[in-house]
Amino acid sequence: MERYKNYEPNQYMWVEYRGEEMFPKGSYEEFIVSTLRRMYVSGHGKPDHATICRFIIEHFEGIKEVFSQLLYMAHEQGFIDYKEIATDGSKIRANASKKFSGTIGDFEKRKRKLEEKISQALEKLRKAEGEEDEYWERKKERYEENKKKIDDFLRTARQEFGGSGQERVQNITDADSRLMKMGKEYRQGYNAQISVCGKNGIIVATEVVQNENDRLMLPEMIEGVNTNKPEGAGAGAEEKHLADKGYMSPEAVRYVQKHGVDVYVPMHADKYAYGDEKQQAERVRLEECLIRVEGDTIRLTCPGGRTMERVREKSRDAYTFTAGTAANCEGCEHFKRCRGTLKGSDKKFEVTEQYLEIAGFLEAHRKKMLTDEARRVYSRRMDIVEKVFGQIKEDWGIRKMLRRSLPRVNCEWLFTVAAYNIRKMFTIGARKENLQGCVV
Repeated sequence: MERYKNYEPNQYMWVEYRGEEMFPKGSYEEFIVSTLRRMYVSGHGKPDHATICRFIIEHFEGIKEVFSQLLYMAHEQGFIDYKEIATDGSKIRANASKKFSGTIGDFEKRKRKLEEKISQALEKLRKAEGEEDEYWERKKERYEENKKKIDDFLRTARQEFGGSGQERVQNITDADSRLMKMGKEYRQGYNAQISVCGKNGIIVATEVVQNENDRLMLPEMIEGVNTNKPEGAGAGAEEKHLADKGYMSPEAVRYVQKHGVDVYVPMHADKYAYGDEKQQAERVRLEECLIRVEGDTIRLTCPGGRTMERVREKSRDAYTFTAGTAANCEGCEHFKRCRGTLKGSDKKFEVTEQYLEIAGFLEAHRKKMLTDEARRVYSRRMDIVEKVFGQIKEDWGIRKMLRRSLPRVNCEWLFTVAAYNIRKMFTIGARKENLQGCVV
């Protein structure tokens, strides 16, 4: 602890941001004394991994201030503008044990199995001798430790959730983490969101959330961009926000309509975003249908031109439009894409009241995204934001959080983002100096 108390925050930040490697692979203790340069910068101090974790948590407010100051410095140097802002999210693994994930019912079953194993271990201990005795003693202690963790969890879980939490998957080691799809498997993790400036790739807003998808995140990230924006910065009417299809939701549409934000979010997955209107999706989706509300009548026209009507009722939350059997749709150019494997079943479109409220905006937005200008703007999204996650996760190797609980994970992620911005600004500044020093 004495070594930690004597390790000044400014000294640590200087070592972290001036090293050749931002996040060295392997032991940080060995890294910090591996060259004379690093030993000189660090004052020959050698913080251990626990010191680093405590530093990030205790100086969270300072790290937030550093992140804000970086944006002000970048704005003054002309490194950022707000003409194009691309937002995306990526799943980051939590520091959580997979074997301690499950519902309350799952943990009750594991508790009973552990009780059986403890009984078996005690029986083996009575008969064991020498090294075998030590082996079963260690086994028994591990079983008892795991059982105690489950007992503590079940006690608090029953009080908090009662009978309603029976089917909710939870994790004992990191209760704030959520089960998320990462590649082909599901793991405990978090959803890290970033908004990146299109000019030089500097991150202008970030947040770590528990949402398994991005549907509710567009309003929050736009608000984050506006909150962090330096005074006098901004592109005004020219400001464009780019995001993939996963960010489209009724909440996002209502926010965009209320604040007049210019967004570029495709109605379909990226691989179909640049094709012509007839090839945008593998299956005909509700977003491709034209919906009009005239008085108490709702009219839905499918891409093939077939119009269906329903009477709007105040007591209903959703309406089902039936296109009929395959015989009714024969000869339609969208037949294979629309019917799929339905065979003799009726083709149906489900329309909710929420969707009816935003149907007009979605129709206008769909036409906008089919224009050449919108395609040109949206084609920049991947180049702006995807490579940032690529550098953090692939080059720096940050695929898993070290801290547990959402507030601490946010601290750790913000520290990573601030480090990324500083390295980016150094790179841009050095490139600028080299260009100015060139003689043509």
